Amino acid sequence: MGSEMCIRDSDLEHFRQAGTGRHIPPDTGVLGDAGYQGLDQELPDHSVATAHKARRNHPLTQAEKDINREFSSTRIVVENTLCELKHFKVLTHCFRHALDHYDDAFRAVVAIVNPRIKARVAEAMGGANAVEKASTVSKEGEHVEG
Repeated sequence: MGSEMCIRDSDLEHFRQAGTGRHIPPDTGVLGDAGYQGLDQELPDHSVATAHKARRNHPLTQAEKDINREFSSTRIVVENTLCELKHFKVLTHCFRHALDHYDDAFRAVVAIVNPRIKARVAEAMGGANAVEKASTVSKEGEHVEG
C-alpha cells in the first residue's frame, strides 16, 4: 500500500499510520467522533473523549445518547470550521508554490475564518459575554482558551 491510505481504513487507522499521536502534547485533551473508538489506548497519557457507538444487539442507553448529544454540540464547531476552511482553494487543491509558503497561506485563511467561527461560537454560547469564553487562535497559531 505504500504511503497511500485506503479509503476504507478507519479514522483511527489513518491516525495511527500518520503518526499524529506523537505530536500531541500529553496535557492536551483530545476529542474524536465515533470513528476514533479505541483512541484512549493509543494515547494513554491524554484525556480522550469519543462518542458512544451503538453495537448490534446493544443499543445506546438514554444516558449515552445524552452524552453524545452534548458531545456533538462541541464537535459541530470543529466540523463547521473545517467546512469554512475547505471553501478556500489554496487549502483544498494541489499547492503549486514552494512548500515554504504553505504555512503563510494557511495562516492567511485562518485569519479570515477565525473571526467568523468565533462569532458563531459566541452566538451559540449565548451573547456578548460568551465572546470572552470562546476559543481563539493566537497570531502564532497556538490554541488559547479565552
